[in-house]
Amino acid sequence: MPATFSVTFESGPVGIELAEALRSQPCSVIVKSVRAGSKAAADRRIVPGLGVSVVGALDVCKGKSPPEVAKFIKTAPYPLTLIFKYPPVAEDTPTATAEGAVSLGTEAPQQPVEQLMVKRLTRARPCGMVSQEGDLIEIRYTARIADTMREYDASDKRGTGQPYAITLGRGDVVRGLDLSLYDMCIGERRRVEVPAGLAYGAKGNSLFGVPANSALVFGVQLVSINGVTDETATRDSNYYTGDPCNDEARRAGVASGLCDRLAK
Repeated sequence: MPATFSVTFESGPVGIELAEALRSQPCSVIVKSVRAGSKAAADRRIVPGLGVSVVGALDVCKGKSPPEVAKFIKTAPYPLTLIFKYPPVAEDTPTATAEGAVSLGTEAPQQPVEQLMVKRLTRARPCGMVSQEGDLIEIRYTARIADTMREYDASDKRGTGQPYAITLGRGDVVRGLDLSLYDMCIGERRRVEVPAGLAYGAKGNSLFGVPANSALVFGVQLVSINGVTDETATRDSNYYTGDPCNDEARRAGVASGLCDRLAK
């Protein structure tokens, strides 16, 4: 995932509510909420937890308060470009490598989950390539409700127990998790804390028994990128990047079953 992205608004109001960020965040002010039907809501990248870095030509990332940044946005001339920063991926000491990905994300959050938090628990060395938007990826995961830490879903308990296949950036999983799977190495493990606004929101999910306004905690391991499971492989050295389900990949027998499962 790129560190920042920009959005240009032709007119106002933008439709975002701001809040003070935690100290671990890259900017002092973050997006607290996005008003439904607003200009900001039209861009799916704009979600709660993003840092507000630049308003027009003004750097507001550090040392500004939410009211100050809101005033800059309200009074600036249009068209207006805003630059947002993604939450950083924090590093942590590996604590559960022997048990695998299903053991990740089992500890309750130390405080209420109000912002998207991503913590890297392990990273493959060497790392040949990282995940990016549009990649066909396979993940192993556990999913828990933050308030009770009750596990409501897990890849190992779904169907055949095989890794779960998604296309990154296409909304195949809740938005908070989708945003947290960029720039991962094959074999890497992360803990992801997702606020309710980036999970199932006010509706919850009756199928999984997730109550309304529930924050979630995921433990995730990236198994493959475009059918490639070799941690040392690069995009230049494999032929799956253009079409991971082409005949050559199938004949080689190295697509880890990904294409066949998606075709069903």
